[in-house]
Amino acid sequence: MIKEVPFLHFTIDGKDYYGGSQEWYDETFAKMSGCSAVLASNLYYYYRDQLDVDYETYRKTMDFYFKKNKPGLIGFPYFMKFISNFLEENQELSLKIDYIRCLHSEEEAVDFVKKHINQGLPVGMLILTHNAKEINDETWHWMCITGYDDVKKEVIISSVGERITMKWDVVFAIAFRNVVKLLSFVDQQEDRSSQVIVHS
Repeated sequence: MIKEVPFLHFTIDGKDYYGGSQEWYDETFAKMSGCSAVLASNLYYYYRDQLDVDYETYRKTMDFYFKKNKPGLIGFPYFMKFISNFLEENQELSLKIDYIRCLHSEEEAVDFVKKHINQGLPVGMLILTHNAKEINDETWHWMCITGYDDVKKEVIISSVGERITMKWDVVFAIAFRNVVKLLSFVDQQEDRSSQVIVHS
């Protein structure tokens, strides 16, 4: 069974995007380091129920969060700062945060993802370093978990505007070099569980 939250879609110059993409920035540095701004922008429109936002408006939000989550030479790996910045800019939404800064088991991570997706809440993920070669391109990177597949044991992810999947026994494997952090903003004003899309 697959469960996922509804998410943003864009079509630009004939190409489909699943969520925003840091490749939309003009500057090379922003293309390389703008992933935290993209995640923040995705969440900004998700919690406002504006999944049909147009590209131009979304890009302005990306620019705002790029300045807010200003990357340095190593990007923006500041997990708690990301959380505080987002809450600060979205106080009217009455969100509270749930997060895991240090994974202790694969089961803990999977339970966290399932709990929040089942409630209609996307999960932000920051991968800093990781042993798995198959996700090497997703390290030092913020992305958004939008669902999971119980049969294939995968999480569904929006990363750089693409819909990708990762085996949860790979991404959530516990090892010395595997630094994975998870967060989800809990909507205290609205029950979003009825929005969850369920299919096989």
